[in-house]
Amino acid sequence: MTRSIRNALAILLAVIMALSVAACNNQPAQGGESTPTPSSDATPTPAVDYTDGGKFLNDPGANGNLDWRLPAYELKSNTITFLGADEIKLPDADKESSARDLYGITWQTSLVGASDRITKLISSVMGENSPDIFTYDVFTISLVNKGYLQPWDDYIDFSLGIWDDLQSALDTVRFRDHYYGIGAYCDLDAGDGIWVNLELYEEAGVKSPVEYYKEGNWTWEEYYNCCKDMIQDDDGDGIPEVYGTSLELQNIFVYYAGKDYVSLNPDGTVTNNIQGPEIARAVEFVARLRGTDGLVYDGSDGRVAFTQGKLATMEGCYWYVLDGSYVDMFKRDAIGWVPMPRDPDADKYYTQIVFGQTMLAAGAPNPEGAAAYMSSLRYDALDTDDNEPVDEEEYFERNGIPYDMAMYIKGERNREGLTPVLMTWQMFDMGQFFGDIYFRPFLGEPWSAIAQEISPKIDDVIETLLEQ
Repeated sequence: MTRSIRNALAILLAVIMALSVAACNNQPAQGGESTPTPSSDATPTPAVDYTDGGKFLNDPGANGNLDWRLPAYELKSNTITFLGADEIKLPDADKESSARDLYGITWQTSLVGASDRITKLISSVMGENSPDIFTYDVFTISLVNKGYLQPWDDYIDFSLGIWDDLQSALDTVRFRDHYYGIGAYCDLDAGDGIWVNLELYEEAGVKSPVEYYKEGNWTWEEYYNCCKDMIQDDDGDGIPEVYGTSLELQNIFVYYAGKDYVSLNPDGTVTNNIQGPEIARAVEFVARLRGTDGLVYDGSDGRVAFTQGKLATMEGCYWYVLDGSYVDMFKRDAIGWVPMPRDPDADKYYTQIVFGQTMLAAGAPNPEGAAAYMSSLRYDALDTDDNEPVDEEEYFERNGIPYDMAMYIKGERNREGLTPVLMTWQMFDMGQFFGDIYFRPFLGEPWSAIAQEISPKIDDVIETLLEQ
């Protein structure tokens, strides 16, 4: 039920109740005429006050949960401004919004080219014409260091109930004991998993990743064995008819070991993890995968090769479920999906996240409005009773995708027990070292020597960014 319909029903109910009370108060006495009740004797039904003394808006909270009430703000104006390059990160005027309905907020957006975002923010702040909200692909500490961003926690109380489910994600971006980059929601799993050709496994009589996962025994070792046992090179020409897997993101394993190459610390320091045991385990495992003949398919058309039966498994994103080329496999029950395998030597089940892309500009003309807007996004994410229903089942079935499969993937991506690891490699330009990190170990060089060699170079990158 939409918020507007709900409000209309509430008003209608109030009118009906008022008429009912009026009718009851004017019932004729038995055998006599009606006796009007003097208005001075009427006791109006008090309105429910949800504000807790003005701390919250007078609203019962998302889904009627008092722990999910919206905080009250004294807004400088009802307009907030946005600067960004990705339209999907900017407000959608066509969607119902508690920012508009409950706070009365409107917005103006400035969409610029991706390469111009930083320059535009800097010039706007320096020209005292700042936007309120700046969106970027990753939280960027150099913008904090240069004074172009200000903390969200100066205006948002993150101890309020609407933020409870995001505490683990918020902790990953706490910098100098503040939150400069936040989000309104976060999938704990950023989307990657292992797609499985169930037909190939059944034909070969090999235990599949799906079976291991259902048993609760899905680690790197089982993944390696599942892939290795499925290699088929029947003619012995060195070119397998079936490869074990493909790796679109070979650096993905560092997150499941529990660290990125560089970590942000809450006190504002940054840690170079390149010589740590987590990175060593991940790099050496990828080298092992790539060093086994026929295990990893290196073609650029891995997704096509998978549908053609050339790959037993494929590392890839959850949203491949929407790829029309998989429809025939879905119809045959020939395709499965499992989350990324766990590092058997890690103390927890870790996963990678991207978070903190929404920032509060220094000199924002309406920071309270920006804070109210971000709070409203959390409210809307939680307020499932108020969201327009989407017939997901009809949508998926219409596109040839089993609804149960889509819901299974959705559930597994957000299952409990996952510990998030913030992706920082872009923030610190670690891509320049990927050749050293992944190609040289594959050629047989000891990882410890490589890590020792490039560690000072990474220290220099970190120092430069912190000083900017």
